[in-house]
Amino acid sequence: MGAMYRIPITGVVYSAANAPMDLLEIVPAANQLVIVHELKWGNRASELSEALRLVIFHGYTTAGSGGATPTPRPLSQQYAAAGLTTVRSGATTPASTAGVDTGTEPWNALSGGHILPTPEAREEITGSDRLVFHLPDSPAAADLTLDGFCIIEVRGG
Repeated sequence: MGAMYRIPITGVVYSAANAPMDLLEIVPAANQLVIVHELKWGNRASELSEALRLVIFHGYTTAGSGGATPTPRPLSQQYAAAGLTTVRSGATTPASTAGVDTGTEPWNALSGGHILPTPEAREEITGSDRLVFHLPDSPAAADLTLDGFCIIEVRGG
C-alpha cells in the first residue's frame, strides 16, 4: 500500500451561473499511481431537494481553471507531501478535450453524494492521465455550497 492522503473540498459554490463545473481534478506526477479510495461531498447552503449528477472522466488534456488548489493532507505523519502535479477543486472552467466518461453518480442536493468503491472498482490514474469529478447540471437552487473530501493513495514518486 502507498501513502494515504485526504484532499479537502471546502466552500465550492455550485450554481446555475457557474455550471457546468468540476468538483475535483487530480493529476499525478509522471512517476505516480493515484488510487481513489473515497469521495464524499455535501451541500451546506440549500434546503431544496434536487436530483443532480457527478460524472467521472479520465484523460482530459486541458486543465480546468478557477476554483481552489487544496493541499492533500497525509493521513499519517510518516508520509511526505503528496507531490501531485495538479489538485483543483471548484474549477469554474471545466477540464476539456477528449475525456472518457467512466461513470455517473446520481446525488441529491440535500443528502450529498458518497463514492466508496470496493478495492477492485477504485479509480486509478497515472502521471499520463487526468481524473475529473465533473458536475454537468445547472442546479435549481440559487447556490449550493459544497464541502467534502477525497481519500487517495499515492504510489511512486
